[in-house]
Amino acid sequence: KQVERMGLRTQKMDANVFEKIGRFYFDCDGPEVTDGMNMLLFMEWLEKEDPALVKADDYVFPARLRMLISG
Repeated sequence: KQVERMGLRTQKMDANVFEKIGRFYFDCDGPEVTDGMNMLLFMEWLEKEDPALVKADDYVFPARLRMLISG
């Protein structure tokens, strides 16, 4: 729900994809979230699974920072 409140809109509005987006960008990027894919492959999979129509620009920096900190 929070990812939707942040302004993200996708083609299918798939709840499973939204959960993975929220966990990946703002919590952790472990294999339980990414299904064992590396970051780039996982982001490509997310876009293929449920293409984004609107992305919330306000959250790009915090998401990127979380990825940089996690390595």
